Amino acid sequence: MKILILQETNWMLRGPHQQHHLMERLSAKGHEIRVIDFDFLWQEKKEDHKLFYRNKKYLSTPRISMNSKIQIIQPGMLKLPIFCYLSIPITHFLSIYKEIIRDKPDIIIGFSIINSFIGLILAKIYKIPFCYYLIDHLHKLLPIKLFQSLAKALESYNIRNCNNLFAINQGLLDYAYGLGGDPKKFLLIPGGVDLEKYKILQDSTETRLKLNISEEDTVLMFMGWIYNFSGMKEITDYVVDEQKTIKKIKLLIVGKGDLFNYIQEKKKLLNNKGDILLTGQVPFSDIPKYLHAADYCILPAYKNKIMENIVPIKLYEYLAAGKPVIATKLKGIFKEFGYNNGIIYIDNPLEVFDVVQKIQYKKHEISRSGLEFVKNYDWNIIIPKFENELYKIIGNPINIKKSFKRENQ
Repeated sequence: MKILILQETNWMLRGPHQQHHLMERLSAKGHEIRVIDFDFLWQEKKEDHKLFYRNKKYLSTPRISMNSKIQIIQPGMLKLPIFCYLSIPITHFLSIYKEIIRDKPDIIIGFSIINSFIGLILAKIYKIPFCYYLIDHLHKLLPIKLFQSLAKALESYNIRNCNNLFAINQGLLDYAYGLGGDPKKFLLIPGGVDLEKYKILQDSTETRLKLNISEEDTVLMFMGWIYNFSGMKEITDYVVDEQKTIKKIKLLIVGKGDLFNYIQEKKKLLNNKGDILLTGQVPFSDIPKYLHAADYCILPAYKNKIMENIVPIKLYEYLAAGKPVIATKLKGIFKEFGYNNGIIYIDNPLEVFDVVQKIQYKKHEISRSGLEFVKNYDWNIIIPKFENELYKIIGNPINIKKSFKRENQ
């Protein structure tokens, strides 16, 4: 299959998200994958001072499947705030049109708003199946609130007019239905995990020694993008302010994001005590060793419109590594995991510390229930089913005994 992916984040600098896991594995199976993305992080770079960012094409560096070969197309844009988004309708239209005419994709899958809207229109003109894939409340993630209403209207249009709609969890299918989506088109394709990679076989001693973590220390780990609404500001402040009363607790943060600089500054107040370990972004292949060095994994996010239906893929990785997870009781997460599946729920970030004290003697029991839950979410189960669904959409199904459950079944 020739698959064209549309997204409005930087493929190489963010994630890996659901699309990275799916597409790298499909590429390794021989499918031709092309991605049109948007370098929304251009302001953080110091490459040059040119006003216009020219088209770029390159092969992505594999992060998940070393045999994958994915071509990335970054259309040109004006390197000015707001205008960078206003350039999308022109430059992305030209790039998508060229890909359709030259490469003739069998299917287009959109993970975005504006360039997915463009791709959907062109897909209808050229009679190419267009699938919309929800992994977030997309319009809520726009940094410019002025554009959110327009973005929601475009997102709703994409949901209502796509050939098929995929979502990573039930909460996002409900969200799509609320925006006018047709349940007959809905298909739940969950997040997954490489169970073999996260097996509890690794000795964490070396990593803990490297990070100066003693056997007596209790390590709370957060990984991923540190959003302002991640709850990590409150967690960090507590570790710094209460450093005399919460001895033997260390906070391990693997990733970067909005709060990274804030946490770095707060970390200085600990006078090199090492109770906050901030690694920055690390290779995806290194994630298991950090997870195995942790005692608990946390997701203390705010209860807001952005997060309410989100199920971060890292939750499956936390559970597969055999770690008890302490997470905010968000609607999407609770729908997905319920009770007694490895996750202990909280209502605000600072409850993390109370929960650690309460569950310390039954954390192995909680870990076992989490491992039991995720065993059905192995990528080796999900990928063949997803591949077959794509073949069915383009009219050429392969012989897979079980497909994903559709919303209207």
